[in-house]
Amino acid sequence: MTSDKAVLAWESSCARARAVATVLRPAEQEHCMFQFIKNEGGTETVEWAIFGGLIVAALITTIVALGVWITNSYSGLQTELGA
Repeated sequence: MTSDKAVLAWESSCARARAVATVLRPAEQEHCMFQFIKNEGGTETVEWAIFGGLIVAALITTIVALGVWITNSYSGLQTELGA
C-alpha cells in the first residue's frame, strides 16, 4: 500500500512534468499515464465537440444541397421562360 504522501508526491511530479515539460523516469511515466487514463474529466468535452462537429457538418451539407437545388430550379425556370 502506498501512503497518501507518496500518492501526492506522484501526482505533483506529474503536474510538475506537465508544467515544465521535464523528462520523467519510466515508473513516473507509467503512473502519469494511468492517472491520465483514469481521469475522465475531459471526455464529456470531447463528446460535445464531436456532437457539435457533426451538427456543423450536417448544416453545411444541407446548405450546399439547398444551394444546388435552388440553382437548378432557377436554371430550369430560365430555360422555360426562354431567357
